[in-house]
Amino acid sequence: MTPTSPAAETTGECADSPPASAVRQGRLAGSRRSVKRRIQALGILVGLTLVSAAFLGLQIFTMTESARMAEATTQLNLAMERMARHYELAERSRAPSDLESAPLIEDARTLRAIALESLADLRGLEGGFYASSSGRLHGYAFPTYSGSGPKTDIPEAERPVISRLVGQALATKTLLEEHIESGFDAILFAAAPLLRNGEPMGAVWVMHRLPGIRNPQWRTYNASLIAMLAMAGLTAGLAWLIARSLDRAISKIVVGIQALHAGNLSPAVATSYEELDRVVGAINHLVETVRVQQARREHLERQLHQADRLATLGRLVAGVAHEVRNPLSSIRLKLQLARRGTLDVSKLTAAFDVVEQEISRLDRLVARLLSVAKPSHSECLPTHLQPFLKTLLQPWQMRAWEDGIVWEYRESVDQDVSVTVDRDRLSQILDNLLTNAMEAMSAQDGRILVTLTTEGQDRFSLTIRDSGSGIPPEHIPHLFEPFFTTKPQGTGLGLFLSAEIARAMGGSLTYVDSPDGGGQFRLILPCSGVDEATDQGRSLASAMQES
Repeated sequence: MTPTSPAAETTGECADSPPASAVRQGRLAGSRRSVKRRIQALGILVGLTLVSAAFLGLQIFTMTESARMAEATTQLNLAMERMARHYELAERSRAPSDLESAPLIEDARTLRAIALESLADLRGLEGGFYASSSGRLHGYAFPTYSGSGPKTDIPEAERPVISRLVGQALATKTLLEEHIESGFDAILFAAAPLLRNGEPMGAVWVMHRLPGIRNPQWRTYNASLIAMLAMAGLTAGLAWLIARSLDRAISKIVVGIQALHAGNLSPAVATSYEELDRVVGAINHLVETVRVQQARREHLERQLHQADRLATLGRLVAGVAHEVRNPLSSIRLKLQLARRGTLDVSKLTAAFDVVEQEISRLDRLVARLLSVAKPSHSECLPTHLQPFLKTLLQPWQMRAWEDGIVWEYRESVDQDVSVTVDRDRLSQILDNLLTNAMEAMSAQDGRILVTLTTEGQDRFSLTIRDSGSGIPPEHIPHLFEPFFTTKPQGTGLGLFLSAEIARAMGGSLTYVDSPDGGGQFRLILPCSGVDEATDQGRSLASAMQES
């Protein structure tokens, strides 16, 4: 079972549950809506408004002049058909005795009943019959009349038109229609002959009055409807264009911000939107601030580098003064004794031997300092690592056996590793580390272990461990500082130079605590050579050259 953290136990949440900040950010991201999406939603809403306006326009169109005229004509024809059919049915249903009396076309009461029945559900229609034998218009009915009482008289103003249209229908034996405009109103007329044995015996007529059909207000309504539809369509198109333009503007800003992430501190591109331009202005101000801060940081880094060079030079001068003072004092003392002439030949010879030793010590010190100030040129060559190391370590193995020190070499690699490395520099590092290891042990129970391992696919590691007394903890932070040494005859430049050479080769030299005691150094180098000095090496070399 996987243990849970105390926080998870306290809050009752699982250890695998996402942190609260991530949950809040997810909720905030889900609650936010982009401006583009909102404009698109506005466009959809306008589109729905456009559809609703079109439906409303269709309803209004049914009330326009042409629609009302078409509907009135349809009702007019329906009324004519009903009245003619009802008349024929009434004619057929008459008794034989009634046939000998007056014809049905002369029976005004019956004809009125037929007209009332035929026009009962047709609002605004009125009509009647015409008898050819008597030349009368009778049987008139207007069942949907909205006045105070039933209307029984034919309108006098329209009687001449009705008589004329009925006469023409009887003469032509066909259905005739006519409409007359009177002010804002329109009146539709229709007449059809009633035939018996192919001869007209009378006629049926219908009239439909359309009040206000010619009212100019309807044209205003139509123009308003068209304008509303055009405006709605224009709004929808404008919303789409704005969303597209906004998307392009935001894409420009995103490209500019991505360029900033790539390190290109150039101003962001301005857009055509005032709000977005304010954002771009803030970004440009931030870019300018970053540029100024970067220039200031570079200036401070140069100052810090200069200060570091001066500090390194100071440490170097102090170390050199300390290292040179003792040999010079010894040489001066011996020369003073020799000048007095109080020494015999054997003592004088011993004094000059001391002088020679101290001069050799100063020469070694100068050689080390020159190697720091003027490092040799790197020459990296393709090398098979295992055979090269075995050849390099063989003299040290023979020396260890002669001094009674147990020597062991291990390889934890599967196959021969081919690297590109500076052989001389690697030899210099190993010689220095192995010299320190040999000097740190006594001949009894001494043991040196050299281990070769690989660090991934592009680095290798060499570990040198001895069974000596180790390094005190208080000395470990100063191991790789120049002129720090615990040896009476040491110069304190060996480990410093080795670490600088390792850095110049793109690797590192570190001290690692050994679980079994003793000292342990680990050298890690890349499989391909690197010829770059580190900042500390550059500072020290340049400081010495300038001095």
